[in-house]
Amino acid sequence: MEIKLPLAIPPLTGRMHIAFPLAIMLTKEHNKVWFYNHYIQMMCSNDYDEYGVLDYSFYVGSICNGWWNNPLLEVQFFKTDLIFKSKKDILDFSINMLKDNYYILTQDLDYFRKKFLKKSRTSYHYIFGCNTKEKVFYTVGHQKGYYGNNQVSFKDFIDDMKTYTNQELVLLKVKESPLEIDLPFIRKQIHDYVYSRNSSEDLKVYQTLNTTFSYGLKTYDNIFNYFIKLLDGKVKNDIRIPYILWEHKNCMYLRLRYINSNVFKINEDVLKYSKELVSKASMIKNYTLRSIIEDNPKYIEKPLRKLEELKREELKIMMELLDIIPERKDTNDEYCD
Repeated sequence: MEIKLPLAIPPLTGRMHIAFPLAIMLTKEHNKVWFYNHYIQMMCSNDYDEYGVLDYSFYVGSICNGWWNNPLLEVQFFKTDLIFKSKKDILDFSINMLKDNYYILTQDLDYFRKKFLKKSRTSYHYIFGCNTKEKVFYTVGHQKGYYGNNQVSFKDFIDDMKTYTNQELVLLKVKESPLEIDLPFIRKQIHDYVYSRNSSEDLKVYQTLNTTFSYGLKTYDNIFNYFIKLLDGKVKNDIRIPYILWEHKNCMYLRLRYINSNVFKINEDVLKYSKELVSKASMIKNYTLRSIIEDNPKYIEKPLRKLEELKREELKIMMELLDIIPERKDTNDEYCD
């Protein structure tokens, strides 16, 4: 027997916790509106973690983050030790969940951590299918540091589950909802981005504000300092940082193109300008990648110079968007420009 649940190609893959839910959600056409309504605000840690990594990502909060409490995902949690204590066979349990169209989010799979991460960091993987004849699960997760498909044998899966007996298995099933593009909400996120506002202030009733991160345009300062340290050989080259920078510009362009086609017409110059930012961010990404491939720090000098220019140009287009995107719906619940 073979099971393969559908997976979309996520438009954001720089961070796995964002790529995973999008890969499930976007298998339903109507759910694309969720993508265009979100993923505008950015966040970046002000300090490096114990592995020397700068945490740079799209802001998805800690209340409604990548997959928890997402209205388009049915989510259920199971502790693996409860499954073992109930005398249930975790292999049969997982296969039956796949039969019921649940994707299975696992963490700390030692097989993949040793194969790809080479260090004791949490490794997240989605199980989206299986082949009982070949005795393998089909997974999505790290593939040489990038988002990609893998396989794990039933034996390795069981061994890992027994090694990490108190981990959490998260079962996810996609839902479909007839959402509408929410221009006032998009405008608010752009406003937060431009003024580097901590978007979690809106959730402060539920959580303590995170003050260890910078937000919005201010994240450029953190990235700029990262490139200086990289040029001085003080940090390791992390391709995710320029890659996620590029993803953000591309995401903004895709959103504007969608709004232009489905909601209201946007000035062609604005669309063209947004597309140019994608190209400039891509140049920064490519030079950084070249510096890794050739192990030559001289290629870092160009993205370092381009970064301040990108920030100025992005501020300009964001301010234009604040002028043309309405703050609220009109009385007829129709958007106008």
